[in-house]
Amino acid sequence: MGVNSDDGFSLSFGPNAKDVLGLVAGQFNGNRGAADTIFNIVVPEDGLYPARLVWWEAGGGANIEFFSITDGKK
Repeated sequence: MGVNSDDGFSLSFGPNAKDVLGLVAGQFNGNRGAADTIFNIVVPEDGLYPARLVWWEAGGGANIEFFSITDGKK
């Protein structure tokens, strides 16, 4: 999985998408131009996994993209 962001973000999973204390799966804690952050997520079984993606903008360009990767491609 990955997130392309211009500036920082935090992606977490928990019992509820509003859970601010969920398990952080990926993050970039800083300012940058649009760039990918790639991370692995292991899903133990089929089901519903609530996610929370928080993104911030510090100036200049602005974007956020949450994506999956299959065979090395978005």
